[in-house]
Amino acid sequence: MSAGSTQAAPPRYLLRDCAGHPALYTAEGTGPLATYEEIYTHLLPESDVLALQQGVYLANEAELQQAAGGLRTLILASAPFLWYSIGIYHIYKGAITMSEQEILSAVQDIFRDNFDDDSLEITRSTCADDIEDWDSLEQINLLTAIEKKFNIKFKLADVRGLKDVGDLLDLVARMV
Repeated sequence: MSAGSTQAAPPRYLLRDCAGHPALYTAEGTGPLATYEEIYTHLLPESDVLALQQGVYLANEAELQQAAGGLRTLILASAPFLWYSIGIYHIYKGAITMSEQEILSAVQDIFRDNFDDDSLEITRSTCADDIEDWDSLEQINLLTAIEKKFNIKFKLADVRGLKDVGDLLDLVARMV
């Protein structure tokens, strides 16, 4: 090492994915010390998701404060975009919303796959009476496929009152 150069401080913290949310651990992996449940890692770009799966080390309190401050900014201000830096590594967190048409298109693909009918067209007013094979078992299959596609989890109370595809689209839109 040359004179005047400084040695990098050993990492004190580790930011990594914990059940779909960023979480803070000690550098040794003890924890989590904190979990940011308001942020979903699946909404991040794939490279960032992979980095969080492996873990991103933070060397000091300043890096931790910078990362935590960015997270708090997103939570408190509901900012549409957040850039926060972890050392030289940057994660971009965009507020991702889907239009009703995008949700309808994805749900229509699920209906087509589940009913094995590539010509099936659904609308907001489509209901179980409109599709011959749509029974209670198929309802469960549809809901499970939609949960998987949108990475959401329905509660019984959420789906109990669904009358048609429009109600389902509204529910998905609230949850994504």
